[in-house]
Amino acid sequence: AVFVGYQGQIIFGNPTVSGGLSRGQDVPNNNNDLYDVIWDGTQYIACGKQGYIARHTGPITSNSFWTVSVPNPPQYVQWNAIARNPDNGRIVCIGQQTSTYTNASMYSDDGGNTWIDTSDNGLNSEPDYYGARGLTYGNGAFVMVGGSGVGVSAYSKDGINWTYTDTPVGYWTKVDYNFNKFYAINQNATDNDPKIMISVTGTNEIADLVFSDDENLDTFSSGESVKQNSGGVPVTSDITAVAT
Repeated sequence: AVFVGYQGQIIFGNPTVSGGLSRGQDVPNNNNDLYDVIWDGTQYIACGKQGYIARHTGPITSNSFWTVSVPNPPQYVQWNAIARNPDNGRIVCIGQQTSTYTNASMYSDDGGNTWIDTSDNGLNSEPDYYGARGLTYGNGAFVMVGGSGVGVSAYSKDGINWTYTDTPVGYWTKVDYNFNKFYAINQNATDNDPKIMISVTGTNEIADLVFSDDENLDTFSSGESVKQNSGGVPVTSDITAVAT
């Protein structure tokens, strides 16, 4: 496992074994933080502050050197998350402009050598939706979560064009895909907020994606969609099954 973080620090090894983690050589990125990292089969690709993308080919050691680039779109983007479509190799980054706080996105089809800005393809179309922080790939689509006062989620089948979905209020920071569902975590959850939201995507279509809160979801099957019917108020609201 490889972990990235504060001022370009690299930690690698086996976190399940006592003493199994080691400190790697910091990424030479002017002390900017890194927020996420993926393995694409041949290299590690990390993203972070000031538009930085860092790459390292092969296994990580204590002397590993990372190559850093600031792709065009401009450097004034904080790239918060990165994910990859294993079927075609497309890599997507999401984050936000540090001056306007609008959401941003870009993709690469050549392993991170070049990047294409797709922010205007839907992700920054809603000025009240900002704080894109978590990203994953599953069920044929990239899914983004975020928010700061307003819950935010969106999906993209091609990693280029984005569609926003209904989302409970929250500071959603991480999302993952397992057991045919997307799971997201609310970092600032209180007793009155949902701590986890789960989607039921339907049998085949990602268009069925609807996030809801974490109450009573065990009553629904994987062939159903779930919708929150209380106008956006989480946890205390009822959840209704909708046939797909």
